[in-house]
Amino acid sequence: MTTVLVVYSSQGCIGRCDAQCHNAAKPGCDCICGGRNHGVGHQQAIENNREWGGPSRKELERFAKLHGYDAKDLKVYDTAHTPLTKIRSLRKADRWRKIMEKR
Repeated sequence: MTTVLVVYSSQGCIGRCDAQCHNAAKPGCDCICGGRNHGVGHQQAIENNREWGGPSRKELERFAKLHGYDAKDLKVYDTAHTPLTKIRSLRKADRWRKIMEKR
């Protein structure tokens, strides 16, 4: 699978960050990654998403405006189709666990 991020609206899948982006040789990106994964290769794009946790509200609004959607109606998922808000929560929980282990 080459898709690392997908964007859904009530109309279904409206965008993705896939091989066309992360294997790109030329500059310029208008996909949901906002250029973070552009030309970096598939494995690095996966790592970027783990560290990044997905687009911020501002980045999602930029994507929505660029493509003619309302950002409030969009949902972004990673390759496992896990909502990125859940991934962020899991990352926060993991950081908290590590802090507690050091005590």
